[in-house]
Amino acid sequence: MQHTSWFTIGFGLLMSNAVQAQSTAPATGSGLRAEYYLGEHFEQRAHTRIDPQINFNWNFQSPAPGVPAENFSVRWMGYLLAPVSGVYTFHIAVDDGMRVWLGSNKILDEWRYQPEVQATKQVRLQAGEYYALRVEYFQGTAPTRAYLGWVLPNQEPEKTVDNLFGLLPAVQNPAPVPARYLFSRNPKAAIAVAPPVQPAPQPVAAPHLPTGARVSPAPGAVVAGRRPQPRPAARAAAAAAKPEATTAAPAKASLSELHKLPVGAAVELQHLYFEQSKARLLPSSLPEMERLAQILKDNPALRLEIAGHTDNVGDANLNQQLSQQRAEVVRDYLVRQQIAAERLLAVGYGGTRPVANNADAQQRPRNRRVEVVVR
Repeated sequence: MQHTSWFTIGFGLLMSNAVQAQSTAPATGSGLRAEYYLGEHFEQRAHTRIDPQINFNWNFQSPAPGVPAENFSVRWMGYLLAPVSGVYTFHIAVDDGMRVWLGSNKILDEWRYQPEVQATKQVRLQAGEYYALRVEYFQGTAPTRAYLGWVLPNQEPEKTVDNLFGLLPAVQNPAPVPARYLFSRNPKAAIAVAPPVQPAPQPVAAPHLPTGARVSPAPGAVVAGRRPQPRPAARAAAAAAKPEATTAAPAKASLSELHKLPVGAAVELQHLYFEQSKARLLPSSLPEMERLAQILKDNPALRLEIAGHTDNVGDANLNQQLSQQRAEVVRDYLVRQQIAAERLLAVGYGGTRPVANNADAQQRPRNRRVEVVVR
């Protein structure tokens, strides 16, 4: 009986260690989220898929269903896992234009019409860290080339027949970044436990107003993140309409809880005000910005993606540019408040990630927002 007990305990410890080892093993990626657009400036999204690598020469063929062989653009987004610590050398080969962001920094920029060119950039990375990666590409006419490769730290130069005795400068040949190190989503967010959802506050009765009176924001101001409550009749009409496909809204959480949230959790900046169709913050946004800056100062390990969003009204390319500019305005303010730039990544998603039905004019303002996402 005693032997059985010791066997059971030993077997339990062995299984516990095995489970622990499995849970701490690094995830294996499958590639980046790829969005293919009609036009050279991301005018109209035509196809979305996961690309295992960025290593393409389409040879005058269509790069994706519904996309022509010329005059198109591609945006790859996701995360890159650094397998070892040290200085990486990133390589691109492109015809026509490509630009690359790693973390919060644009590390490569060859954004112009040109025959195939190559460029490199060295970046120091930490083993086991997941770095936000965004690559943008456009193709005008004639040949195509889109390539992202790397040389790992301390990688031995390749010896060739012409250089067996080391008489010539050593050359390290880049290899395409493998799919196992590329992720469409941050793996840390997938295993994080979301905080419990707090019960929604009870509505407060509005004060009595004279017939026909209404309260509205100052002229020219746009409220990022305001969530209007439609009247019962409007709610019923919206429910009867066919819902638009939307991205699931992030769990509601207050800015003060930001440092407690898991990786991937998002908080909407509720009191952010911009000039109409511009990326200029109004003075009434200052209290919210000061609160965010103080939270980052109090929590030096906190790293954020600042995500700008718009509705789908107007030109999609202009919406994406506006959302990017607004996200950068928020990041630039925080950097001026002595927050390290490498802790902040500004990304503009335009109208590609709605949280409300754009067909409903009363819900549409919810899509014009800026969020901070823990990373």
